[in-house]
Amino acid sequence: MHYMQDNATVIAGGRGNHAYILAAAPIYDEWIRNNYELRVWQTYLQIGIQGRHWAKEVSTRIKKRGNVINNRFIKKKINRLTNNIAQASATITNL
Repeated sequence: MHYMQDNATVIAGGRGNHAYILAAAPIYDEWIRNNYELRVWQTYLQIGIQGRHWAKEVSTRIKKRGNVINNRFIKKKINRLTNNIAQASATITNL
């Protein structure tokens, strides 16, 4: 962290670097948030499958406790997050 603070002007000094940082920062932020949420939902799925216990987050969103319904909901959520992460990665690559 100190390295970034001490060398921020050198790192982002050029116009191209500055523009890239401004364009990439919100995309990286979205990527990080989606990646974290993906890990959380993967853990919920693992807990539900192994222990037959569904996290409160799942139960409140589904309003039911059926294994098939909860499984399907979480897998759709994981698929959506995976697609969002892939899209953010592709956007970063194209910058």
